Amino acid sequence: MALSNEKERNARLAAVNRDLDKRLKAYATALLDVLEERDSLRDSLSRRERVIPIPMPR
Repeated sequence: MALSNEKERNARLAAVNRDLDKRLKAYATALLDVLEERDSLRDSLSRRERVIPIPMPR
């Protein structure tokens, strides 16, 4: 009886562990996407600020 209870408990804990692993990987992927987008926007803004308009000849 105790052995079957332990097996059931281990199975539940393994399932919870797999679920947490999936959620953590999804969170890490989303965070990486957000950081890459932030860096891209920051680079784009930085380039725009350094652009000096060329004066048109009169």
